[in-house]
Amino acid sequence: MTTRRQLDRGNATPQTLEEDYRRLGLWLWPDLQAANRRAPAWRANLTALNDARNAVAHANESQLLALRARGYPMTLDTVRRWETSLDGLVRTMDHVVGAYLGRVLGTGSPW
Repeated sequence: MTTRRQLDRGNATPQTLEEDYRRLGLWLWPDLQAANRRAPAWRANLTALNDARNAVAHANESQLLALRARGYPMTLDTVRRWETSLDGLVRTMDHVVGAYLGRVLGTGSPW
């Protein structure tokens, strides 16, 4: 289950999360969207957060300007939006993964 795990080699992007959970048979983003209508916004915010991390880590001013143009200026309000978004994402992931494992194991959610 850990062979070629994307999270061992890079950031937690929407794509790497999808690939890692797909190995378990779980289609993460469609299931998240079915569980919560905010999932597309969470996905966009996670992408922007990773883009910001890379821009800051590599001192890429043009990428920071592009983020600002997409509605993600490097401000405390943006960081708070990311924090709120990630909180919602992980809570829903916990619910979705627990429900999926319960169905697979035939036990109900393991947590």
